[in-house]
Amino acid sequence: MGTTPLLPVGATFCEAAAAVVTYLHAEHPGTTWVVTRAIEGGHEVVQAVGSGRAPRSGDFLPPSGGLASGTAWVALKDPSGEVLGGLGRLPRDVADAADVPRCLLELLARLLSVVLTADRARAATARRSEVLQLQANSDELTGLPNRRGWSSVLDLEETRYAESGGGGWVIAIDLDRLKVVNDEQGHVAGDEHLQLAAFTLAAALRETDFVARLGGDEFGVLVGGPTTPEEIGHLVRRIRDAFAAAGVGASIGYAAYSPDGGLNRTWWRADQEMYREKRRHREVLDLRPPAVGSRPLSSAG
Repeated sequence: MGTTPLLPVGATFCEAAAAVVTYLHAEHPGTTWVVTRAIEGGHEVVQAVGSGRAPRSGDFLPPSGGLASGTAWVALKDPSGEVLGGLGRLPRDVADAADVPRCLLELLARLLSVVLTADRARAATARRSEVLQLQANSDELTGLPNRRGWSSVLDLEETRYAESGGGGWVIAIDLDRLKVVNDEQGHVAGDEHLQLAAFTLAAALRETDFVARLGGDEFGVLVGGPTTPEEIGHLVRRIRDAFAAAGVGASIGYAAYSPDGGLNRTWWRADQEMYREKRRHREVLDLRPPAVGSRPLSSAG
């Protein structure tokens, strides 16, 4: 007699399938036993054990000609009756194999159905959790990571810098005159301006750079990988050129990482540089003679 299949608590469908086909093969040698998962157009082999050329995990079995029928095959179903897969032996082995009690196959199939249904439920829960986590760390308007996502990445990068001795740069960006757009054209136009700025900024960066909307009209960029002062200067110029082409005004500051204070201190220094530039922009606007009937532009902030 073969050993009764034992499953650990929380066993996955693959683990349960391996235990079942191993048990059946031990009880009925000379037969190839398979457990499948239903996919479009047929079945995918999950586990198979047998003499000779047993199919491998991932092999495709067509709905006809690949699987036995009748007493040699039992479908796996969820509580609603949907077919999830199957348990049985291959047709080539049926003629020479001793009959297996139908009630045993049905019992094992029900066991596998329960495990597979639980697997699917766990996967669905994990996907929902991932979506919720992504939503919690994403800015709804622009689709960029939000301040929480930014802080999480800074913490992760800080740990990596400490372990590898690496470093990087932080760029702080604040849009100019967003308040004027909101006041004169409405908040819908202001939202569209923010979306345009986010799209333009993301397109100007490299794949290794991380960008987030930090709130209001503020954005942050964590420049990825070793970057020289010349390279960061080129990147900032590219951002400025992209903003200018899109008609987006912005004040920009940047700072190199220093272990003294870490990335949060680096972010603060980049922020200070950005506000110095914003003050210069305001001074320039204040020196311009106002157009007839217009308000002073410096009141926009």
